[in-house]
Amino acid sequence: SLCCLSCHNRFSDIELREEEGIPTEEFLESCYAIVPVLDKLGPTVFAPVKMDFVGNIKKINQKFITNKEEFDTLQKIVLHEVNAGVAQVRNSATEALLWLKR
Repeated sequence: SLCCLSCHNRFSDIELREEEGIPTEEFLESCYAIVPVLDKLGPTVFAPVKMDFVGNIKKINQKFITNKEEFDTLQKIVLHEVNAGVAQVRNSATEALLWLKR
Protein backbone atom coordinates (compact mmCIF):
# COMPACT_ATOMS: atom_id res chain seq x y z
CA SER A 1 0.00 0.00 0.00
CA LEU A 2 1.08 3.59 -0.58
CA CYS A 3 1.12 4.54 3.10
CA CYS A 4 3.75 1.93 3.91
CA LEU A 5 6.09 2.78 1.07
CA SER A 6 9.53 3.47 2.54
CA CYS A 7 8.17 4.44 5.94
CA HIS A 8 11.71 4.92 7.23
CA ASN A 9 12.27 7.64 4.61
CA ARG A 10 9.51 10.04 5.61
CA PHE A 11 10.25 13.75 5.71
CA SER A 12 8.70 13.92 9.18
CA ASP A 13 11.39 11.54 10.46
CA ILE A 14 14.27 13.81 9.44
CA GLU A 15 15.96 15.25 12.51
CA LEU A 16 16.87 18.89 12.05
CA ARG A 17 20.37 19.75 13.14
CA GLU A 18 20.30 22.64 15.55
CA GLU A 19 21.63 25.79 13.86
CA GLU A 20 22.71 23.76 10.83
CA GLY A 21 19.40 22.78 9.23
CA ILE A 22 18.09 19.91 7.16
CA PRO A 23 20.50 17.01 6.53
CA THR A 24 21.00 16.76 2.77
CA GLU A 25 21.42 12.99 2.53
CA GLU A 26 18.27 12.22 4.53
CA PHE A 27 16.30 14.80 2.55
CA LEU A 28 17.39 13.22 -0.74
CA GLU A 29 16.47 9.73 0.51
CA SER A 30 12.99 11.00 1.43
CA CYS A 31 12.62 12.58 -2.01
CA TYR A 32 13.61 9.37 -3.79
CA ALA A 33 11.07 7.47 -1.65
CA ILE A 34 8.27 9.51 -3.27
CA VAL A 35 9.15 8.43 -6.82
CA PRO A 36 7.40 5.01 -6.63
CA VAL A 37 4.26 6.77 -5.37
CA LEU A 38 4.12 8.77 -8.62
CA ASP A 39 4.29 5.50 -10.56
CA LYS A 40 1.41 4.07 -8.51
CA LEU A 41 -0.70 7.19 -9.12
CA GLY A 42 -0.35 6.89 -12.86
CA PRO A 43 2.84 6.03 -14.72
CA THR A 44 1.67 7.71 -17.91
CA VAL A 45 -0.14 10.74 -16.53
CA PHE A 46 2.54 11.52 -13.96
CA ALA A 47 5.53 10.75 -16.21
CA PRO A 48 6.36 14.44 -16.84
CA VAL A 49 5.98 15.25 -13.14
CA LYS A 50 8.17 12.31 -12.19
CA MET A 51 10.84 13.28 -14.72
CA ASP A 52 10.91 16.86 -13.44
CA PHE A 53 10.90 15.73 -9.80
CA VAL A 54 13.75 13.24 -10.28
CA GLY A 55 15.72 15.79 -12.31
CA ASN A 56 15.59 18.28 -9.46
CA ILE A 57 16.59 15.64 -6.91
CA LYS A 58 19.57 14.75 -9.10
CA LYS A 59 20.69 18.40 -9.29
CA ILE A 60 20.80 18.63 -5.51
CA ASN A 61 22.53 15.25 -5.27
CA GLN A 62 25.16 16.28 -7.83
CA LYS A 63 26.04 19.31 -5.70
CA PHE A 64 26.02 17.21 -2.52
CA ILE A 65 28.43 14.56 -3.84
CA THR A 66 31.02 17.19 -4.81
CA ASN A 67 31.69 17.71 -1.09
CA LYS A 68 29.53 15.67 1.29
CA GLU A 69 31.14 17.16 4.41
CA GLU A 70 30.73 20.79 3.33
CA PHE A 71 27.24 20.30 1.91
CA ASP A 72 25.84 18.07 4.66
CA THR A 73 22.77 20.34 5.03
CA LEU A 74 20.54 21.98 2.46
CA GLN A 75 21.16 25.36 4.07
CA LYS A 76 24.92 25.03 3.50
CA ILE A 77 24.34 24.28 -0.17
CA VAL A 78 22.09 27.31 -0.60
CA LEU A 79 24.45 29.63 1.31
CA HIS A 80 27.39 28.40 -0.77
CA GLU A 81 25.53 29.06 -4.02
CA VAL A 82 24.29 32.47 -2.84
CA ASN A 83 27.83 33.50 -1.86
CA ALA A 84 29.19 32.21 -5.17
CA GLY A 85 26.51 34.15 -7.06
CA VAL A 86 25.07 31.05 -8.73
CA ALA A 87 21.91 30.45 -6.69
CA GLN A 88 19.68 31.86 -9.43
CA VAL A 89 21.54 30.17 -12.26
CA ARG A 90 19.57 27.60 -14.23
CA ASN A 91 20.24 24.07 -12.94
CA SER A 92 21.63 25.26 -9.61
CA ALA A 93 20.87 23.13 -6.55
CA THR A 94 19.09 26.14 -5.03
CA GLU A 95 16.76 26.44 -8.04
CA ALA A 96 16.14 22.68 -7.92
CA LEU A 97 15.24 22.93 -4.23
CA LEU A 98 12.74 25.71 -4.98
CA TRP A 99 11.09 23.56 -7.66
CA LEU A 100 10.89 20.58 -5.31
CA LYS A 101 9.22 22.79 -2.72
CA ARG A 102 6.54 23.71 -5.24
